[in-house]
Amino acid sequence: MPVTHASRTTTTSTKDFKNRIPLGSSFFKKVNPKYVLALIVLVWSCAYGVEWYRDQVVGQSIRVDVESIVDGDTFVATIPSITYFHYPVRARFRLRAIDAPEFDQPYAAQATTELHDLIHPKNGFAADTEVICRVWGKDPWGRYVADVVIRQGLYSRVLNVQKELVRRGAAWSFPRFQK
Repeated sequence: MPVTHASRTTTTSTKDFKNRIPLGSSFFKKVNPKYVLALIVLVWSCAYGVEWYRDQVVGQSIRVDVESIVDGDTFVATIPSITYFHYPVRARFRLRAIDAPEFDQPYAAQATTELHDLIHPKNGFAADTEVICRVWGKDPWGRYVADVVIRQGLYSRVLNVQKELVRRGAAWSFPRFQK
């Protein structure tokens, strides 16, 4: 059947359509399936391998480096003792057994500032000060639920962050968040 274009006429046959390979299928004919499988495994390990490392911290006490404060009871920290491809793993932590005002509630900024003043390293921590998290598990939003203490020196002074926030009036005890 002749097909007319702007200045030329061509004929196409049904044989041309039968022998034509669909777009993309030639790639799979040329590539060894072992390489495709290796690529899939590599992508999967990069995407989900970090979660395997992160689940190792549940039930342990770990030292963390605080990066940022999200709100009055949540912060983001790196876990230097667990690395993934030589990079420390980042995680979100929620303080156990307390609740603080959320963004749209009164005194939310003050609660966030109080937590920042307690645990953020830019507040002039001494060289031997550490933030230690006792991880109890994960909440439905994927945050680690943890008890947090600040330790200065090896055994000299320990400050429980949750108790201090309640004492300062920046948070309240909330037994529902015990676990």
